[in-house]
Amino acid sequence: MRILSLSFSNLNSLKGEWKIDFSASPFAENGLFAITGPTGAGKTTILDAICLALYHKTPRLGGISTSSNEIMTRGTAECSAEVEFEVKGKAYRAFWSQRRSRGKVDGNLQAATVELAEVDSEKVLATQVKKKDELINSITGLDFSRFTKSMMLSQGQFAAFLNADANDRAGLLEELTGTEIYGQISEKVHEHYSASKQKLAELKAKAEGVELLSEEDKQALIDEQTELQTNQKQQQAQVAEWQTHLEWWISDTKNQQQWQQASENNQLALDKQKSASIQLHRLAQSEPAEKLRTPYQLWKEAQTRFDSLVKELTLTEQLHQKTAAEKVDLGSTVTQLKQRFDRIKVESKSLEVLINDSVQPLDTAIEQLTQQSQEKQQQLTQVNTRLQDGSNKQQRLEASLTELTSKLAVLNSYVETHQSDLNLERYLGQWKTQVSYILQQDKEVSSLVDKIEKANKIVATLLENVSQKEAELTQVQSTLNNETEVTKNAELVFKQQQEKGTETELTEQINALNTRHHYRVELNHTNNEFLRAEKEQQTLSEAQKAQSETILKLEAQRADLVIACKQQDQQILDLTTLIEQEDDLVKYRALLEKDHDCPLCGSTHHPLLEKAQTLDINVTIQRKKAAEQKRVEIVEQGQLVREKLDSLKVKQDHTQTQLTQWQQTAKMTKQQWSSLMEVTQLTLALGNTNGITQFITECEASLLTLSEQIKQLRQADEKCRVQQTQLQQVQHRLDTLTKDLNYDRQSHQVATQQLQDDNQKLVQLQQHQTELNQQLITEIEQTGFTAPEFTQIQSWFVQKEQDLQQIQQQVKNRQALLQQQQQVQSDQVHLAEQLEELNSQQQVSQTEVQRLASELEQHQQKRVELFGTQEIKTARSVMTDKLSVSEKTYDAEQQKLHVLVQALAALDGKLNSLKENHVSSEKLSIERSDLWKEALVQSPFETLELFQAALISEEDRQQLLSLKTEIQQAIERTGALLESAQQVKEQHYQEPKAVEWQLMTKETVETELAQVKFQSETLVKREGEIAQALRSDGERKLNQKSLFDEIESYQFEYDDIQYLHSLIGSQKGDKFRKFAQGLTLENLVYLANKQLTRLHGRYELKRKASDGLELQVLDTWQGDVVRDTKTLSGGESFLVSLALALALSDLVSHKTSIDSLFLDEGFGTLDSETLDMALDALDNLNASGKMIGVISHIEAMKERIPVQIKVTKRSGLGVSELENQYKKVS
Repeated sequence: MRILSLSFSNLNSLKGEWKIDFSASPFAENGLFAITGPTGAGKTTILDAICLALYHKTPRLGGISTSSNEIMTRGTAECSAEVEFEVKGKAYRAFWSQRRSRGKVDGNLQAATVELAEVDSEKVLATQVKKKDELINSITGLDFSRFTKSMMLSQGQFAAFLNADANDRAGLLEELTGTEIYGQISEKVHEHYSASKQKLAELKAKAEGVELLSEEDKQALIDEQTELQTNQKQQQAQVAEWQTHLEWWISDTKNQQQWQQASENNQLALDKQKSASIQLHRLAQSEPAEKLRTPYQLWKEAQTRFDSLVKELTLTEQLHQKTAAEKVDLGSTVTQLKQRFDRIKVESKSLEVLINDSVQPLDTAIEQLTQQSQEKQQQLTQVNTRLQDGSNKQQRLEASLTELTSKLAVLNSYVETHQSDLNLERYLGQWKTQVSYILQQDKEVSSLVDKIEKANKIVATLLENVSQKEAELTQVQSTLNNETEVTKNAELVFKQQQEKGTETELTEQINALNTRHHYRVELNHTNNEFLRAEKEQQTLSEAQKAQSETILKLEAQRADLVIACKQQDQQILDLTTLIEQEDDLVKYRALLEKDHDCPLCGSTHHPLLEKAQTLDINVTIQRKKAAEQKRVEIVEQGQLVREKLDSLKVKQDHTQTQLTQWQQTAKMTKQQWSSLMEVTQLTLALGNTNGITQFITECEASLLTLSEQIKQLRQADEKCRVQQTQLQQVQHRLDTLTKDLNYDRQSHQVATQQLQDDNQKLVQLQQHQTELNQQLITEIEQTGFTAPEFTQIQSWFVQKEQDLQQIQQQVKNRQALLQQQQQVQSDQVHLAEQLEELNSQQQVSQTEVQRLASELEQHQQKRVELFGTQEIKTARSVMTDKLSVSEKTYDAEQQKLHVLVQALAALDGKLNSLKENHVSSEKLSIERSDLWKEALVQSPFETLELFQAALISEEDRQQLLSLKTEIQQAIERTGALLESAQQVKEQHYQEPKAVEWQLMTKETVETELAQVKFQSETLVKREGEIAQALRSDGERKLNQKSLFDEIESYQFEYDDIQYLHSLIGSQKGDKFRKFAQGLTLENLVYLANKQLTRLHGRYELKRKASDGLELQVLDTWQGDVVRDTKTLSGGESFLVSLALALALSDLVSHKTSIDSLFLDEGFGTLDSETLDMALDALDNLNASGKMIGVISHIEAMKERIPVQIKVTKRSGLGVSELENQYKKVS
């Protein structure tokens, strides 16, 4: 990439439009040129213009936006930059500009205008910032960061790479070359490796955790499952039977509750009927009175209406009389108000005539005269004020003129006395430059003295380091011998431990013991389960025998009770028959009549009738009740015996079930014991608890012994590895000390030689400084000033600057005072003319004011005579209000009169209507009274009061009727429900097993059902566990093969990533990043050495062997001695830094050849020798075909570089300019 031309306008101090054509003469003939000028003139602004045109930003300011543009020249409203550049033989043009709104310097910043185009075809490639940035990066291969590190080396960054430590250098390499991708790759490889390792471990752990059932265990589970299914069916049948029994009891309880509730509801309905008997009686008594309700209400309504009309007729007549009287009074008042209103209207018209014809014209004339008088008086006042102001101003001008004359005399005297201080403007700047140079030399001397002192300390320190490291080397060698001996002993102990058995062999023995020891819990459990089964079988057999004996006794007792119950039933039947026969005899005996035939025997003689004998049935009934009570007692005893018998049978069945289960448990434990003996290879008898305990104790002792052996073996191994590590560390320390000792010896030699060179340079600098001091003193004395001591020179300069400023300021003040004096004299002449004119105006205004005052007084006197002092508006307002009040009062009273007339007419009509209604109402009242009296006479009520007492209100009647209906319906409903509940209850006790079920209580049934359900659920749970175990075993067998196939497949993938991780993987990406940075540094050193060969053939760069990113310098003129970069002199450091900067430029610009190079580097810190060396290097670089631009204000560079772009400051304006040849012609 080569810069062909640059055009820009209004950037920083370079105001105006400028263009530099690097492809034209003299740049075409000379590839090396300098940009020169004083500090702050704007040299770096030229390089900023290139950056702006290409990237819209600068190294110093960063990006330029609509909110911030510090590069635009002050006082301008637009700035721009345009660069033509060439890449691979093709020319492009990049343009950037920004302006303020409306072209004003204080306008808002507008969006920047950008463009990228081809020069030859004028084809525009981009007009948007983002697209232009992308195309610039694509075409040149350089973004802004790489551009400022390859084509444009900014101030202070020249030797950054050389002087950086290893960590900073790694960061710079990463930033410059983009090697951060290698660190990211390393991190990703590590993440992939960790994830693969974790997944493989999970798969292997999953495979190790798979356990399968043996065929014997599987068959045992199948047999147990079959037996459990059979037992489960039996249990389900028992559950169903007990559930039916419990449901019968639940229904019985429910039926009892329903019958009880129906009985209570029926009784409540009957009680409610009884409690409401009084209310119902009142309803019955009100029925006759209810028939008279209509004639009674008609009579009462007619009588009430008649009374109301009489009362209303009386009130209306009184109101009519009152209204007629009010009408007469109000008529008189309205007549008086009408007369008063007419009189006020006449007065109002007379007042208006006076005002319009006489008063109003006088007021208008007075107002006009008053206004004219005020205006004239105001004009007179203004003239008087202006006259007074003019007089005052005239006095001030005279005083000011006197003061200015006095000051001018003082200033003239001062300027004449200090005329010589004006010459300081010519020499003071030159003397300051010389002093600055002397001070710079002084700083170099001080710096060199400090450097020599530090060098002396470094030489002493290096010598001391050599002595210390030689002693430490001897000590480390002794330590190495001791560590070697200790390591041999540790390896011997580890070998002895291995002879007792390797860790793998001991672990296998432990695993074998663990396998047997694993069954210790199962052995104990199986043995205890067997012993418990034996004990439970014995206990249950004894209980079963006792239950059988008790059942035989209860069955015999129940048979006796059944016989007794049948005998009692027969006795009750006989007594019932006897009672019925005696009852019939009593009925027949009651039918006997004297001298009539007996209906049974036909006899007419009835001796029992004559003797009046009667049968005593009560005795027979008492005998029957006693027999029934005894039967109840026998049935209750039978129920108790039945309950005991059923309970014992249930318990006997439960005992038999438990006995069967424990027998099954004993059988299963024997099978499990056989399997355990086969697995553990033991010959213990089932129930031999002591043998089992002895086996467990022996296993635990063997495990403890083997664990201790493994622990000792691991400790010996760990100690051996730790000792080997320590031995390696001591050996590494010995190697490091040897290298450091050799380095320190070499550094001591280099530092000693550098110290001698610095001492010689110090003598030369001190001599040169003395010569400069003497030259300065001579020049000051030649100008007529006494030279101060050099230590006081800066304060003398300050004093002379103040003297110069003072004389310059006094000259300016004298000129200003002369101008003020002339202005004051001119103001005096003008003011005299103004005062003369104002006096004339004052006389005219006074005459006019007097005339207007006389006329105004005449008009005001006439107006008082006609109308007094009152205002027209007030008089009119008072008259208007008076007329309005009179009119409103008249209208209001007239309206009241009209209302009274209407009201009186309405009362006349109402009286006539009431009188007519009174006659008809009286007639109707008499007719209905006669009808009511006739109805009352025909009724059962003798008086009106009895009727009124019997009559109830319609609301009470409806409530009583509703109550009667409600009670009747409740009795019918509850009776039906009671009958239905009785039928349900009787049907419930007709169940086939009802008598048998009543012998066992509901609580007993619930207990037995819960126990049977628990047993059934236990069987179901165990059957589910067996099914799950068999199903899981099948799934594990099916999945195991696919699991091992997955592990084998994943192992190949893991091996690949493990190998890649061993090469480049690390958690923080350091391994591959450092490797890539090392390669990049190797390439950079190679490119830098190529540049060094062209610049100066003495030096070469190389990497330190001990530290991958440290640099050393190889001095080929001193037998290829290796030197640290910190020991380079200023000139040597500049050459190496320049070579590195050029190499970095080549490295960064991997896509594009860099044919233009701009160095914005301060050469002022270099001495003459180093400066010559730097300029020789630049000449050599120019010879390679690169165009090189250097920014500097050093005179030696101006002499060595003929082609220059000079930047000149314009005095006192704050702007700079280039030579006229670079001014752009519009």
